[in-house]
Amino acid sequence: MAGIIDGDLLKELFAILQKSPSVIRGYPSRLCDVAGVLYGLGQKIPPVLGVICTGENLFDFQRQILGEVFNASVIEEYGCQETGIWGMTCPEAGRLHLDSGTPLDSRKTNRCLYEIINGELVTTDLFNYVMPLVRYKCGDILELESKPCSCGLGCLLCV
Repeated sequence: MAGIIDGDLLKELFAILQKSPSVIRGYPSRLCDVAGVLYGLGQKIPPVLGVICTGENLFDFQRQILGEVFNASVIEEYGCQETGIWGMTCPEAGRLHLDSGTPLDSRKTNRCLYEIINGELVTTDLFNYVMPLVRYKCGDILELESKPCSCGLGCLLCV
């Protein structure tokens, strides 16, 4: 959805939405810009299952706007360009789950190994066979929650 938000962009967006995509994915700021124009037009928007926000912090007011305009769950994606997507928000609890995987859950892939060193997230990407990044410091400061999430996915870490 690059460019000026004009009739042509909106026409293209509606054509895409008529094909019933499952999700819309983009930067929260740009998605909110588009949502604001759609809201101002008062047009009915074809439904999607979710709006995935990536690349920037997602603020509560943005989550509310996107949820209302697109009538969908708003999910925050977490990761970095160097080592990929690490996790997404839990639709039940709203907390961020890291895709750590475990031998007990064969659906998970063990995407990365995670460490917290002096409060900073350090990752080792297990999928990059061309240029492995071992103990990569992305600069994110966080805490891992030791209590299981209310959704029941206790094997995942929440931040």
